[in-house]
Formats: sequence, C-alpha cells, structure tokens
Amino acid sequence: LVFCQQSLRPDLAVCPGMAQVKSARLVERGDSDGTESDTLDDVEQGLGLELELEWPNTQLDPDLFGLSICSLVRDFHLLSRKKGDPMNRYSRVCASLYLLIFCLVIQLFLLAEVKKFVSAKAVHDIRIAYDTFEHTMYGGHTTVVRTAPVIERRGIGGMWGPYFNESAFSELPTEEQAAACRIP
Repeated sequence: LVFCQQSLRPDLAVCPGMAQVKSARLVERGDSDGTESDTLDDVEQGLGLELELEWPNTQLDPDLFGLSICSLVRDFHLLSRKKGDPMNRYSRVCASLYLLIFCLVIQLFLLAEVKKFVSAKAVHDIRIAYDTFEHTMYGGHTTVVRTAPVIERRGIGGMWGPYFNESAFSELPTEEQAAACRIP
C-alpha cells in the first residue's frame, strides 16, 4: 500500500520516482466485499483494497553488495509469502550477512594498514620538510611546538611578524624548496 500526500490516486500522488511506475492496479485484500463498486475512494476508506504498484527492474552491480541486496530482498519477500523451506531462506540470509560483514571487516583492516604504512611515512616527511622551511624562513627565530617523533618548530609572529623573511626561501637547497612546495 503506497501513501503519497494522503492519497492513493496515482494522478494526484506527488512522490519522488512516481513517474517510473510501470503499472498500478487495485488488489483485493481480506475484508472487501468483492463487488464491482470498489473504487479508489473505497480504498481510501479502508474497504479492503490496496493499490499495488509495479516498479521497473534496475540492474544491480555485479559485486558482493549487489548479491547481498538481491539475496536479502528475495529471501525476505519469499519468507513473508511463506514460500519454500524457511530454514534454507534463513541460512541464505545469514550467509549473505556474514559475507557482507566479512568483506567490510577486510576493507576496514586494509584501510588501517594503508594509514599505518603509507600515510605515516608521507606525514613524517612533510613534518621534516615544514620544520626546515619554518626554521629557514624565520632565521632561527622559532618556538618548538613538538619534539617527538620529530622536532616541529613554528616561526615567532607568523607571516606578518618581525622575523619572517621571504627572500630566505632562495637560501634553501633545491630539494628542500621542492619539498616545501609539495606540502598539501
């Protein structure tokens, strides 16, 4: 049963994606008297009819997430209709969820390892390059912010302070200039 702006009439409904509906029909459910006089107004009054919409099929991605979506939707739908052996359906739902959780755990593990082994080296190199840049640009007039794992110094007074010297950049070796310019 679809409720869109408190109306079951497809011509009056304002729902996102309503233009994609392939077909709509009234289906008798339970307590309707089954006469020909049942209309959409009867549905809105609760006389046992439901509006059933058929949506177009969309292609799922051919990966584990597409498999999980397909399996979960199909098995829960068939479980609600009481079709097939429930134990098979429940075991397939559990297997789909297990595979999905296992895949997510592997992804989180790989992300942590990339941070540990790849990003840490880049951050370390950037800290060294920036420390050298600050110490040179301020002519040694710096304060120590951190000493571990590498020393980190910052210039006194900032860019507009009395010690900042723009021309000191040319005193840096070419490698240090390049490293300072590559800092994100």
